[in-house]
Amino acid sequence: MIREWKGLVRIDKETPTQYVEILEVGEKERIRGGKLCVKLVGLEGQRRLPIYVSFQVGKDDVWAHYFDVYEFFTVGMERCSEAGEPCHPSFKKVRLYVADGAAPWELPEWSALLEIHCWVDVVRVEEPIPTPPSPPPEEPPTPEPEPPVQPFNLWKWLQYGLRKILRDEELPSCPADITKLLVVAMALIYLQTIADIDYWVKVLGLLPIPAILVGEPWRVFTYMWLHYPMVETVNGLVVPHAHIAFNVLFLWVFGDNVECRLGHGKYLAYYLILGVLAGLGQVLWLHMIGLGLAPIYIIGASGAISGVMGMYLVFYPRNHVIFLGKRMPALSFLALWFLGQVGMLFSMNQTVAVAAHITGFVIGVVLATAEKRMEEELGCGGVRVVS
Repeated sequence: MIREWKGLVRIDKETPTQYVEILEVGEKERIRGGKLCVKLVGLEGQRRLPIYVSFQVGKDDVWAHYFDVYEFFTVGMERCSEAGEPCHPSFKKVRLYVADGAAPWELPEWSALLEIHCWVDVVRVEEPIPTPPSPPPEEPPTPEPEPPVQPFNLWKWLQYGLRKILRDEELPSCPADITKLLVVAMALIYLQTIADIDYWVKVLGLLPIPAILVGEPWRVFTYMWLHYPMVETVNGLVVPHAHIAFNVLFLWVFGDNVECRLGHGKYLAYYLILGVLAGLGQVLWLHMIGLGLAPIYIIGASGAISGVMGMYLVFYPRNHVIFLGKRMPALSFLALWFLGQVGMLFSMNQTVAVAAHITGFVIGVVLATAEKRMEEELGCGGVRVVS
């Protein structure tokens, strides 16, 4: 059963964001999908405006992003988007989050009137939702990680939880203290900035505007330590604090072995260099697509972590990873991830710094290849053990 909503929403410099309540389904119903169309019918003060409309689903007071429309709109332009998979059955409410996609404090006076049309596909819980059959396992399943013996050892329980989602089979040959230090630093900074994240993004986030980049060069370093609080749904699984959670997961899985291969000091230096170069790569991409003067803030450690993943690919091409219980070659996993980033690069959604991911990954591959050749020339190939 399709339920429909259509209405006008106005945003301006004084009220750049709006929440629009759409509907709430019954206890014996669930949201199977949805579609969203956004049309700019009026705009004052600007020739075009980046507009972001998020279709959100909620349970009690918890809301999660489902899908969105993001575009640089001109008057009369319309864009549509729809969900690619069913929503988790615990979510019973639907709302829209409408916002200016840029930083409103950087723009002069403006006002935009949007015509929004959305459809929600609602079914009864008893109705089965077709799902593709699971493919047979290609190889015998690997043993699941064992829960820690000490129930109050927080670090051990964190490691156990992350390895249940994604892990590699190459155990680190050293304590990987720098990787642990980076994870702790990101977590502490996140806890300190989460309450007023918009202020910290404005002060420390990376901007493509040349005058700001030259006048405040520290932003190219500080941007990688900030993470935005957001909730995402992955295959029906609600992931709170998804921005930092996924970055910590990928750094934890791929960083420890790279650290042991390079050594603590060189690993930390490469991590910081990769973060800086990845940020500059995103800035260059925004200039190439005509957004070099737009007040778009770039934050997050994913560019540096993508570089670490590129180095892992060179150092451990024959290793395997276990992703959600399925064993696959690390080469295949990382190659598919990289191709997915390249595909996203040419989409109209610029809310994810995909160019930073690609830049960091490619530079990581180049640096690791140079390191590997140097090891071969010196006759010291193999894994370096650092105490």
